[in-house]
Amino acid sequence: MKKFASLLTFSVLTVFALVVLFPSCEGPEGPTGPSGQDGINGTDGTDGVDANSFCIECHTLDNKNAIKTQFTTFSKHGNPGFELAYAGGRNDCAMCHSHQGFMETTMTGRDTIGTAIPIPVGLQCETCHDFHMTLEEDGFPDYALRNNKPVSLLVDGHATSIDVKGSGNVCSYCHQPRMQAGFPLVPNGTDSIAIHSSHWGTHYGTQSVILMATGGFEIPGSLPYESTAHKTSTDCATCHMNKDGGEGVGGHTYRMKTIDGVENIAACTTCHSSATSFDINGVQTEIGELIHHLEELLMEHKLIDETGHAIPHSADNGLGRKFTSNEAGAVFNLLLIHYEGSHGIHNYKYTKALLTNTIEMAEAW
Repeated sequence: MKKFASLLTFSVLTVFALVVLFPSCEGPEGPTGPSGQDGINGTDGTDGVDANSFCIECHTLDNKNAIKTQFTTFSKHGNPGFELAYAGGRNDCAMCHSHQGFMETTMTGRDTIGTAIPIPVGLQCETCHDFHMTLEEDGFPDYALRNNKPVSLLVDGHATSIDVKGSGNVCSYCHQPRMQAGFPLVPNGTDSIAIHSSHWGTHYGTQSVILMATGGFEIPGSLPYESTAHKTSTDCATCHMNKDGGEGVGGHTYRMKTIDGVENIAACTTCHSSATSFDINGVQTEIGELIHHLEELLMEHKLIDETGHAIPHSADNGLGRKFTSNEAGAVFNLLLIHYEGSHGIHNYKYTKALLTNTIEMAEAW
């Protein structure tokens, strides 16, 4: 036992010497010497280019769903109903009344489609929007509009083009009057016009030409054919897509009034700070009275019926008669302004001149 204790003591002392004493018995420093001081930090490199994170300002699920609700719930464009079923597949209507027709005619440059569309589809996001032409931030916002080039007008057989500020050409492609029998009408012309349909006239959606102060039957009269500042200072989206008027107006509803008739005055007050309604300075009231006066004159001369439609000529039943160029032009101007719908807001000066000069002509018959 005594021998075992001595052996254990020796083992412990040996381990202690190996762990503690031996490492402390180092020789002299090596040839490299002690470590020097840390050097000065280098200059930071240039930051890399950020990714296109600005894309998500628009391309979020919440934004997409909000736009879809506006478009399909409040806008006639996204909820066309009868117009799509009746006109969406027709050769001379599909250009504006279906997605397929719009896409085809913008590609071919024709006014009609090649063949009837058996199952027309309503307007989609892709109808107006294409891929972005650039993904550089300094090129935004371009909204990837599919067809924003100047619009060649149907009404005079494409003799005239308009170029609406901003994104207005996309709207003007469809919101323009159509070609009709007897065009181009010549003021004081000697040709007679045979009107065979009560729907002769401008068709609907004539806003673009009124905004741009062109396209009317410009009979000489007491007022010159001038334009308000809207022609150069604004575009369709500035007002019709203004989002400050609350739910049911602006944005992708394109509406200037709610379904209940509440006006989106916020679209006007940026420039017309004192406006409380669309009837700024009584413009809409004045234009409305001129429209009514012209309607009465044209009914008196048996050019339109009580519904405001042209009275067609029919040799078979003796109804109606052929119109002179000035008579047809007077009916055209009435319908142009009636279907434009703004009662002077889009272009007060041009609208008033068309109505006033046409009334003066009709009063002299």
